[in-house]
Amino acid sequence: MSVGVGQSVITELRMRLFTHLQAQSVAFHGEHASGTLASRASSDVEAVRELFENGIDRIITAAVSLIYVPCVLLVLDWRLGAAALAAMAPVCWTMHAFRRRSLDVYHRRSAAAGAAAGDMSETFAGIRTVRAFGREDINERRFARLNRRHRKENRQAELEMARYVTSSRLVANTAVAGLVLWGGYRVAPGTLELGTYAGFVLYREDVSFAYPGGHEVLRGFALDIPAGQTVALIGPSGGGKSTLAGLLARFHDPTRGRVLLDGVDLRSLATAELRHGVVMVPQEGFLFSGSVAENIAMARPDATPDEIRQAAEATGAHRFISALQDGYRTEVGDRGGRFSSGQRQLIALARVFLVNPSVIVLDEATAVIDIPSERAVLNAMRTVFRKRTALVIAHRLSTVHVADRVLVLADGRVIEDCAPADLGSGRGAADPCEPPRPGVAGPPAC
Repeated sequence: MSVGVGQSVITELRMRLFTHLQAQSVAFHGEHASGTLASRASSDVEAVRELFENGIDRIITAAVSLIYVPCVLLVLDWRLGAAALAAMAPVCWTMHAFRRRSLDVYHRRSAAAGAAAGDMSETFAGIRTVRAFGREDINERRFARLNRRHRKENRQAELEMARYVTSSRLVANTAVAGLVLWGGYRVAPGTLELGTYAGFVLYREDVSFAYPGGHEVLRGFALDIPAGQTVALIGPSGGGKSTLAGLLARFHDPTRGRVLLDGVDLRSLATAELRHGVVMVPQEGFLFSGSVAENIAMARPDATPDEIRQAAEATGAHRFISALQDGYRTEVGDRGGRFSSGQRQLIALARVFLVNPSVIVLDEATAVIDIPSERAVLNAMRTVFRKRTALVIAHRLSTVHVADRVLVLADGRVIEDCAPADLGSGRGAADPCEPPRPGVAGPPAC
């Protein structure tokens, strides 16, 4: 709906702007460069489109949260709730200060962009005259000056945004830290219930997700994974395992709720920042045309040969790569067909090790490999997971044992949360959490 409304609004806005500018006097057009007017009708209108298509839903969500969350917190504990509301004051002041400063900065940036666009438009419109009088060098110097001014104003605008993001997060996090400390101080003597305190510290929206045209796969789903923990997901097909992994890798966005990384909504992270912080390894390690070294360095093409080798050594891939006739320069062939599925997966894990992400998501990484290869991949997983947060969709029970924690998902909810040692045998079950098949001894895995 927001996209449809946005397109209708900007279509109408462009039409009104065109009609308005066409009705202005000749003197008006003499005072305003055509490039500046064109910039208004293009970049400024595009900013309005961006607001409608990507901003309105966030504004509505923020407005609802601004009303709903404080009310809940006030009901839980009026003193902490009042403190939370008071803590919003410096955040609001930071926003107001940014708005006041940014008006001038963004106006100058718009003017500089318009001047550069206008000069270019004017030069090419009168190119015959430019050539006739040999003004190419003069025009080039003038445009270079306008271009440098545009760069300067653009840089100032980006710096202003960076200052705002930094200062607002600092103020907000400081306020949260203060509330956490005060709440902890009140919990110790028993003047504040631990559950209420946890509500303040961990308050979030639960996640729901439905594929287009389908039913909800996840409904009211909530999960906290501490940094550095390896979590294995098991359960029947359709239980929500791959959906959860896709949300964490931001292949999809939740229908409701938020997915947070270190307290930051994934939707607010730049794509490059997200892809460096969260890396997903699919079920089958896909190799692209090129050499082995190029495939390992796919996400870091600037990596040195030593760094590529160290990544391969860490995951155990170096042993078979070094045995190849051309070593790391060996061409992998069509989709890596010259390598076994286990070898392809080791190369994929070497890729991850080289990128050095904070979070790793593995979608049944051992499901299509044989038992001997599985041991090598599991050893590589232990190396790659060290000091990182990992979410592993496990098809085989052997994969579960690399995890610190096991979650059993069914019908989009966690029905079991336990350590690997607490799982049952599950022998003979096609899926670890399915009931045993008729005639097969042993209880369900969980």
